[in-house]
Amino acid sequence: MNTKPWSKLQIETPQEILYEKHFENDKWGLINILKAVDRRIGKRRLEKLKSKTHNIAANKIIDARLKG
Repeated sequence: MNTKPWSKLQIETPQEILYEKHFENDKWGLINILKAVDRRIGKRRLEKLKSKTHNIAANKIIDARLKG
């Protein structure tokens, strides 16, 4: 069992697997927000994340990143 907080696990996750990784202990959906602000995730994957998530905050961040 991993005792690290999920946010630290997200930060330490290698870029190659970050987008597809599922974080089981994310009760509030914050991982999608962290993924949205993570500069390691490019525009193509951001568009995919936007279509998969229903998190309003994550979608606002993704919109801002895709515009700029």
